[in-house]
Order: sequence, then structure tokens, then C-alpha cells
Amino acid sequence: MQAGSRGYGGLVRAFVRSQLLLVDFADPERRVDDCCSEGYIRVRYRWHDGLFVEEGSRERGNLDLREGPPRPRFWDYRVKNIYRGKPPAPIIPKDFRTVRTAIRRGAHSDVEFAGHYTIPRWGCGTDCNGFVVVDSKTGKIYDGFGVHGLPFNWVEERGDDAIERMEFRPNSRLLKTNACPNEKDCGLYDCEMIDEKGLKVESFQDRRT
Repeated sequence: MQAGSRGYGGLVRAFVRSQLLLVDFADPERRVDDCCSEGYIRVRYRWHDGLFVEEGSRERGNLDLREGPPRPRFWDYRVKNIYRGKPPAPIIPKDFRTVRTAIRRGAHSDVEFAGHYTIPRWGCGTDCNGFVVVDSKTGKIYDGFGVHGLPFNWVEERGDDAIERMEFRPNSRLLKTNACPNEKDCGLYDCEMIDEKGLKVESFQDRRT
């Protein structure tokens, strides 16, 4: 692929999401001199019969070259149906027996995530929460992890004092954690819930960048 100049159709970034190649080009209509552009045009490509074929409509957005790739949207991982039945008792493994009361209480709430799951949560120390994912249809538990708050200096530097540690929706398979899983590898995680398998990390951004 051949792109244009830095301010006129040049390649800004490229990344993969949901089996599509997404490419952002500098928007020529928002060019600033010859050096850059204040906007981007996003084009989606699907691999088909040995070629990348453009798919869907193009998008325009504001561009800040200091930022990494844009994070996935909940709408990109939407589910059509939300389970409304009575949840069974959760099947609690040995490793989680010390927090079984919190799991049982959370598992009997309304569906919170990905169409038919709940996310029971509990405290695990200062500025920390633990969680698991429970299937509201079967009671099966999928391992979660401890989510510790991002270091104060990172939050202060970026001005994200109101950033949520965990974000999820009943009608989306996307789970966002803005934290330090098990007190290490701090950053922004975007995970997809895969039925019968559990959480799969779709993207990660180091919070220090």
C-alpha cells in the first residue's frame, strides 16, 4: 500500500480488530501546512481471496499523534440477546472458596456482561478488587484476576483522575480494565469474553506511554 505525505493522506497508524485491518490516513481537509493533519480518515479492510478489500463506511476523527491506537468500542462487541432467566448456583472451585459468599451474592444479580454473565467483585487489599466471571445460564466460573489501581503519578500526569478501573456492559462482550492486573504490567486492557473459554486480551496499552 502506498500512502500520501505526512499531512495529505499519509499513514498515521494501522492495527487489527475483529479480523479487520484498520488503517488511519491523515485527513487532507484538515492539513496543517505540509507537516501534519489534525484529523484522520479510517478505512477498514478484510482479507478476501488473497486481497485486502475495503469494507464498511469510512470514518473521520480528531487526531492526536501523542496517543496510541484508539481503544475498541463496546458497540464493536455487541450481543443481541440478554438472558432473563433465573441463574443457577455458581460452581465454585477450591481456589475461590474463601470468597464464595461474594461470588454467590454477585452471581444472583441481573446480567451485567456479555449477554449472560455476571461479574462478582470483592476487595483484596488497599486500592484493589478481585473478580470472576460467572455464566448466568450454567453457573460456570471463569477466572478473573486482581485489579489494582493505576499508580498515582500516571493518573496525575495524564489527567485521568476519573478513569474507571473496570468497564463493562450487559449487551457487550468487551471488558475494559484500566489497572495493574495482580499488581504488575499496569496499563489499559481490552478483553473479549469468549463463550466456553473465558476472557481473551484483544489489546493493551502501556499506561506510561
